[in-house]
Amino acid sequence: MKRLLPAVLLAAAAACAPLRADIRYSPSAPVSALAPARLVKVASIEYKDSSRGLESLGTGLLLTRPFFDTFRAAAAGQLATLGVSAAGGDGTAVVLELKKAELKRPEGLISTVSATVAYALRARLPDGASCVQDVTGWASQREGVVSSPAAKALEGALGKALDDLGPAVRDSCLYAAESSTAAASAPRSGRFDGKLLVVAIGPVFVGSADVAAENARYFAAAAKSELGAGDIIVLAGTDVTLAALNKTFGKTLGDRVADGGRVVVYFAGDIERDHSGTYLLPRDADSSDLSDTAYPLARLYGDLARLPAKVTLILDANSSGSGPEARPPRSLTVLSSSASGKPGDLTAVLLRELKAKNGDLAAAVAAVRAGETR
Repeated sequence: MKRLLPAVLLAAAAACAPLRADIRYSPSAPVSALAPARLVKVASIEYKDSSRGLESLGTGLLLTRPFFDTFRAAAAGQLATLGVSAAGGDGTAVVLELKKAELKRPEGLISTVSATVAYALRARLPDGASCVQDVTGWASQREGVVSSPAAKALEGALGKALDDLGPAVRDSCLYAAESSTAAASAPRSGRFDGKLLVVAIGPVFVGSADVAAENARYFAAAAKSELGAGDIIVLAGTDVTLAALNKTFGKTLGDRVADGGRVVVYFAGDIERDHSGTYLLPRDADSSDLSDTAYPLARLYGDLARLPAKVTLILDANSSGSGPEARPPRSLTVLSSSASGKPGDLTAVLLRELKAKNGDLAAAVAAVRAGETR
């Protein structure tokens, strides 16, 4: 116990004392330039900050310069290494928008600091078409292991986020597809290859496990690797509020979906019924007042049915309560978990079938419905 006491006291002092740090980005692996012939001409590159600055919750960390300045310099260097530069004149307008920079330290003498860095890569082509890639980096650091766990966690999150800038460019409309000859050499049936918009949602409630949020992130990653999704929106954890759902389904989806495109909406979490209807529960829902604090499933069906696209809705959710059940329109493909299943069961089975069916979503959904899973 005597030998443990100094470490405990040092950790406590570190948690209480304000720290100043210079955050730096170092790629986790060597970065190679993208094929110049496949990059579209970029006219301008702009950096925006909608993050409201670094949110440091309980860490006491102070930065030697604004985090956005660090992000902008690191992102600019990464783009230059990838071969993406502004040539001026006519061409594609690129925007990198920092959306979140957050540090969290739970209460306790020795705790684990977590960090999140999220940004969007936006591109608008000369013909008016556009695409968006949302990227999130997350890292954590246990106190007592390094001298500045908050700074280490933030550097880790920044590193993971910017390490994914290259894949984000490759998956966006900034990077042309391979020639038809090369692409035909290894086709994958059912893949959308950038023509798919995926929305993955998984709330987390105070005091509960982060299962739904992790499932949403897992599905989003699989949508890129297995389905070739070109535009992915992830709402996870405490970001899943009623206001966020209203904005996503009421505006964002309509703005980003292409006519004749494909959309997959994935929801992991809880669905509850009462006398007024059936509702998806965001993080800030109140079970005693669902009509004012939760998102009606019937409204979601209507929002999705109005999109000029073919839509698949996946509900890996716990259902509770009694009341009228919403019926989806025939134009929607809906896959929902059984009442006896555990959270995540449907996700695991569906992703296993996607691999078995070589990325063919329709075939995978049909197999899950028929119970023909491996």
